[in-house]
Amino acid sequence: LLLKAHLAHLKKQSVSNGAIVVIDNQRHALVALVGSKDFFDSTTNGQVNGALALRQPGSTLKPFTYGIALEHGMTAASLLADIPRDNADAVTDFLPENYDRKFHGPVRMRTALACSYNVPAVRTAEQFGEELLLQKLHLAGFNSLSQPSSFYGTGLTLGNGEVTLLELTNAYSALANRGEWNALKFVDSVNEGSGFSVRSPSDKAQGSQSAVSNSQSEIHQVFSNQVAYILTDILSDAQARAPAFGVSSSLNLPFPCAAKTGTSKDYKDNWTVGFTPRYTVGMWVGNFDATPMKLVSGITGAAPLFRDIMLYLHQSITPTIQFLAPEGITTAAVCPRSGMLVETDCPGVMTEYFIQGTEPREPCTVHRSLRLDKRNGLLAGENTPPEFIEERVFEILPPVFVKWAEQEGLPLPPIMTSNASKQRQTLLAIASPSSGDAFKLDPILRMEYQMISVEMIVAPDVEQVSLWLNGGRVTDLQAPYRFRLPLATLRRGHHVLVLKGKRGERTIQSQPVQVAVQ
Repeated sequence: LLLKAHLAHLKKQSVSNGAIVVIDNQRHALVALVGSKDFFDSTTNGQVNGALALRQPGSTLKPFTYGIALEHGMTAASLLADIPRDNADAVTDFLPENYDRKFHGPVRMRTALACSYNVPAVRTAEQFGEELLLQKLHLAGFNSLSQPSSFYGTGLTLGNGEVTLLELTNAYSALANRGEWNALKFVDSVNEGSGFSVRSPSDKAQGSQSAVSNSQSEIHQVFSNQVAYILTDILSDAQARAPAFGVSSSLNLPFPCAAKTGTSKDYKDNWTVGFTPRYTVGMWVGNFDATPMKLVSGITGAAPLFRDIMLYLHQSITPTIQFLAPEGITTAAVCPRSGMLVETDCPGVMTEYFIQGTEPREPCTVHRSLRLDKRNGLLAGENTPPEFIEERVFEILPPVFVKWAEQEGLPLPPIMTSNASKQRQTLLAIASPSSGDAFKLDPILRMEYQMISVEMIVAPDVEQVSLWLNGGRVTDLQAPYRFRLPLATLRRGHHVLVLKGKRGERTIQSQPVQVAVQ
């Protein structure tokens, strides 16, 4: 009834059907599966089981990309680049853009995931490679993703593969169960007050028999307890998602609830999936004949129904069940702009969760107080009279963000020269990785799939650019100056990356970047 009522409101947006899956997390049990609005409605292909149909899941796969990043030493406070690219590269062969058609510059991982920004998600997927992501998704039960990783590319994180709603919902149930994936079971009844009953396994028309994994006893860990908790905390953070979804979206419930929306290309599929400690709910709305909807996003299409079902499921559950942090989680006060340890010049402070051992060690280097000469706006010198000196705090962003900041008209720190723009230009720099980054060798993933994604900044008048590792030339480079360095070529320990190039007759090189392989 809830599905029919909800679809009636979406009729003007050319939405004709939907599907729902509800899982009891504590018993790993499928307690509700609705395959379509009306099984007997042939005008909307009602006999198609939307819970088992293969559809593109959109942004709902992003948490698995960021889970991999957390496993490899990144944190919810790690600064990611949401900035434009000049052109496509050989790795992705496409230029992702965000849903709002804007770039947001430096964003912390928490913000990038909560707001579902596409650009940093693709950059993160590039860093760790599509093969590792595909293996992680297989571990999470997405058996429908049967093509090799090269077929999907890093666009896999944006949902360019096809999965089922049942697979997706059970994968999120694993996050609710602290990273542990379980094969689904049928139940004969659920707790009093839930109001849900289970379809008979013989109801083949709705596909209930095939909805359950054949390996009933299979249990395995997709993510560690700590990684699953941080993902859960981000997905339940209403404040973090507010810049993209507003402060009072359908995802904001009166009890803790982690949720993610997704919309496939051309508005053909619309998803919302999420969980509380007790239930995981997944839903899809769209048209079985693949007719595009009319500008319906995950937050306006499936999310209101998701909210109604979650409220219904939890109406008799008291007291409210909380997400509890496992052992191995710690907190630190960080700068909300840089994600580094907060300093006196930072504009604010926030508390962030970290896996023990990954919390930041360095104070914020983005915010810096500078002494200016009031007469010319440049840095004050030793001979500047005290009455002409003022102090201002500037954001000194990493080199990869300088071009974006200039395009956005953001104030950049002055320098002691009249030719500021020329001096400010970065001639040659390694934008990613950053010094101090550590990369862990995956004991399961084949070595040829483990890479370090090296991204560079090269001024237009710099030629003959090459990448050097520990004093030896690795490769010559051309625009767009990105290279995937195989981890198989590196031993465990510390390594130094440097760029070298020619500017006229002069040889120049970048600042060295030291990384560790563990």
